[in-house]
Amino acid sequence: MATFSAIRAANVVARVAQQSLLAGRWPVLMASRRDDPAQKVNFYLAVWLRNAGSGIAVLHGGRFYPDWHRDTEHTPAEEFERQNRDLYIPPGGIGFWQGAFRGPERPQYAPARKAVEARGPWTVELLYGDHEGRAGTGIWTGRIHGVRDSPWRGCVFSITIRSRCLV
Repeated sequence: MATFSAIRAANVVARVAQQSLLAGRWPVLMASRRDDPAQKVNFYLAVWLRNAGSGIAVLHGGRFYPDWHRDTEHTPAEEFERQNRDLYIPPGGIGFWQGAFRGPERPQYAPARKAVEARGPWTVELLYGDHEGRAGTGIWTGRIHGVRDSPWRGCVFSITIRSRCLV
């Protein structure tokens, strides 16, 4: 019995050590800082981000809400609007997410356009992974409100990070 308990305890310690080691390699997305260099983005809908983790962040998709969206449950991965191309953010670096609704006939297009043009509040959930292809390393949720004096700037009021939610 004592041998079984010792082996089980050693397995738990090994799992904790492995998780600690891996956590040091994960990307962690945050809102960019006000003093970060400007990024040139030719998209109507974009969010500037900073990778505070030590792994390369790969943005896989987003989910746009044309209002303040607060939910304790994250959006299932299959409901994210997938990017046409992956967007990479280096460790300690800055980057952006760009969203697009391909055509005014899409159901999300009109509410999104109205929220952005009115500089009203909107929310975006971003699904991201790491460079090793583990989609779902985290979901970043930003609640953004446009700034009236600038057509290209908004303020991120709150951020929720759900790291390793789907792995």
